[in-house]
Order: sequence, then C-alpha cells, then structure tokens
Amino acid sequence: WQMALLSDDEIVLPRNEYERFSPDSVSPSNSRDSHMLDRMRSGKFGSFFPRKRLPRSSVLVDRSGKLRVKRRNVPYKSFAYFADLFNTLSNKSWPVVLGTFGFFYGLSWLTFGTLYYVLSQNVRPVGGGQCIKGVETFAAAYLLSVESQNTIGFGDLSINPDCVVAVLVLGLQSLIGLLMDAALIGLVFTFVSRPANRVHTLLFSHHACIGTRDGQNCLMIRIADLRKHQLVEAHIRMLMYQTRVTAEGEVVPLECTPLPLKSNEVFLMLPLTVVHVIDENSPLFGKTPEDLQGTDLEIVLILEGIVQSTSLTVQASQSYTVSDIQWGQRFANIVSREPSTADSKGACVVNFKNFHCTESCAVLPRLPLVTPSVPFPRVVAPVARRPGACAVDSDDRGDDGARLTPPRLREKTAELY
Repeated sequence: WQMALLSDDEIVLPRNEYERFSPDSVSPSNSRDSHMLDRMRSGKFGSFFPRKRLPRSSVLVDRSGKLRVKRRNVPYKSFAYFADLFNTLSNKSWPVVLGTFGFFYGLSWLTFGTLYYVLSQNVRPVGGGQCIKGVETFAAAYLLSVESQNTIGFGDLSINPDCVVAVLVLGLQSLIGLLMDAALIGLVFTFVSRPANRVHTLLFSHHACIGTRDGQNCLMIRIADLRKHQLVEAHIRMLMYQTRVTAEGEVVPLECTPLPLKSNEVFLMLPLTVVHVIDENSPLFGKTPEDLQGTDLEIVLILEGIVQSTSLTVQASQSYTVSDIQWGQRFANIVSREPSTADSKGACVVNFKNFHCTESCAVLPRLPLVTPSVPFPRVVAPVARRPGACAVDSDDRGDDGARLTPPRLREKTAELY
C-alpha cells in the first residue's frame, strides 16, 4: 500500500509504525540513503510513494477471500461430508478429484474383474462350454472388466449368453460405470464453470481509508472489475466484527454489525469507492486510532453478483483489520479521459497502477450536526395547498414566542403533515 507526505517532516503511517518509518527516526547508512532521505523530507516524491505492506493479523478472511475459521469437534463430520460427496469434491482441488475418481474406477475394475474370474472358473452354462470365453487368468478377467465398463471390446474376450449370472454382472457393471462417468463429467463441468474463478478478476483495495467527504467522516474502500462483461445485479454489503461486552458482563465474541452504505447496488463499469458515513448511527462514530488500537475489529466487505455467461452467482469478500485502516487518507483519482478527436469522443481511461494509492485529507475529530446554511424558503405568493398544510417561513415563531430553529421547525411541520 501507499503512504503519503503531509509536510516536510511528517509521514502518515499507522500509529505503531511512526517510530519505524518517520524521516526523523531514519539514520542514513551512506550518501545515497542520505540523498533519498532529503528528498523524502522535501516532498520531491509527490503526494504518495510505495512502501512494503505490513503483515496482517486477519481473524476471519485472508487476502484471497478464503475464510480462516477452523471448525473443531464437529459431530459426524466425516459422515456428513461423505453423504454430500458431490459438493465435497466440488470444493476440492483438481488432484484430489482426479485421485478420488481414479481410486473408485480402479476399485470398480478390480471388483468386477474378480467376479468375472470367479465365474469363469466355477460356473458352467446350461449348454456347456465356458461361462466367459478366453478368461483363463486373473489378468484376463481384469482386462475384460476394463473393456466392458469402457465399452472397448477387442473381441478376444466375451461372455456366453447362456451364462445368466455373468450377463447380470455385466449389466450391473455397465450401470455403475455410467453413473461414475456422469458424476465425473458433472464435476469437470463444475470445476470449469464455477464462479469462484471469476473472483480473481474482482479487485479490492489493500487498505481502507477514513477521511472527510462532503463534510462528513467516511470509511472508504475501493473496488473494481477487471473484465469488460460486468456482473449482473451486483450488490455489496459491509459488516463489522468486533468482540463486545454487554451490560450484564457477557462477552460476545466477534459480534456482527451491518454498516449501512450510501448505495448497496453497484455497477462496476468504473472503479467504485464504497462509502460508509460515520454518523451518530455508526458504531465507528467518535472513535479514534487510539480507541481501535489493540482491538480485534475487522471490516468484511462482500460483493455478490451474477455472471452473465453462466448465470451463476459469484461472491467475493475481503477483510480489513485495524492495521489496514489509514486515517486521514482518501483514494487517489485513477480515472481520466482521452482527448476527443474528429472521429470519436474521448474514452475513459483507468490507470490500475495507482489503484491502491492514497492521498492525504482531513479527518474531523467529531462529526458535527449539519444545519442548513440558508434559511428555509419564504412563501411570497399564495399557493394551492391541501387542507391542514402550512407555508414554511423562516421567521415563524412558536407558541411560546421563541424563534423556531430548523430542527424545531422540522418537528413542527412533521406534526402538521
């Protein structure tokens, strides 16, 4: 991620990294380091420059979007997973799936090869002769099993139609082989078309920012879609997990609290900054970096949508801990427009090289109550109103003679309407 220069001597960093990366705390080891340090202090690197990301202590979701929750002492876990074998295998890797099916195919060939060998040695048809022609050894019986299940048939090995038991065994093997082939084809199709691969083209910012936007403190996270074909019905949610102690002294581990967003419906034609306004209804209202330092707070962002080509639902998630939140920062602009030509208008250009870059901005110590800067409009001409309605005048006074302030005026008009 990026860090920004606020002034000649101050660098914005997480609080536990101030002493480590502040220009005043760095001792140059040679002339080149001294020259670079002077450029850092003079601000010649611009508003931001890259540095190494800090290690994360994520509790719930890692950087790849996988859950880090370990489930222990689950009763009948193996039986439950085996009962839902198809979904169990669909969540495994290719080597595990191919190894599992190779084992079952080999077991099937071996089992029916043994049955064919036993029948060829101990069963005689009614009309006489061999029950299975050409089977004298176990290897020949195993070869017959493989040929029968895969419908190969070289012609040297065959079953006598008068041997009813062998015919029934052949039909059973054909049915089991058909079911195994159908399961394998279904799993291969699931692996190829599963929406989990679509997650790799959905991009989340490495860090979350807290800064001002429209005069309010906001928690901001940037997301983008790298593909031209956008997700259908895409929507996003933001959840906050943090351990809480109730009034009765009960410890609620990692309680989930939804964080309202300005808009849950998104269209990722361009990179989008997801914004949560930190107002009086937000659990982050009034919090400072010192208040959150050392807590297990984790912000989880979930993006869901439908893939156009397969009509399957995809879900991508990313989490941000306290060390991932940058205070007094906002995301740098990465969208520009090409110059217009005689043939076409300029197209929008997105520079993903600076997708994770941030720049400094102000942070309000406390969210103020926003009051209108202009008075409520005065009605200067009679207008048609429904019965019971009144005209709003900024000079109106209440029953007690006091001037109505905007909050009281809104309360008064709400009672009338």
